[in-house]
Amino acid sequence: MPAQEPSDLPSIEPSASHTWLSLEGRHVEIEAGKPLLHRFCTLCRRNFVRDLSSGKWQAVLPRIFDFEHLDQVSEQWLKETCPGQYLTSDAAAARQSRDRSQNSGGSSESGENE
Repeated sequence: MPAQEPSDLPSIEPSASHTWLSLEGRHVEIEAGKPLLHRFCTLCRRNFVRDLSSGKWQAVLPRIFDFEHLDQVSEQWLKETCPGQYLTSDAAAARQSRDRSQNSGGSSESGENE
């Protein structure tokens, strides 16, 4: 069983420089008992999800029924200010995540098998 992060540590959250589609965000529950808050920036088109149980934020790519966690860029996106526009490097990160998911033959949703 992997080590778990202490829950008392503050989570890095998205910069206040983002322009959110909705200030309140969108509340979703994909798995029973695991409420999420989804936020979308209209300028840079980045998506973030907060696990309301743990308070942890993560950069994500929305899919039809869930979110693809962008582990390779999540910390970077959370720490930096809004770039103010869609970046080609963001498209590349999403493409890499999709390629990794297809090559592994399964879902790359974090936390399912932890």
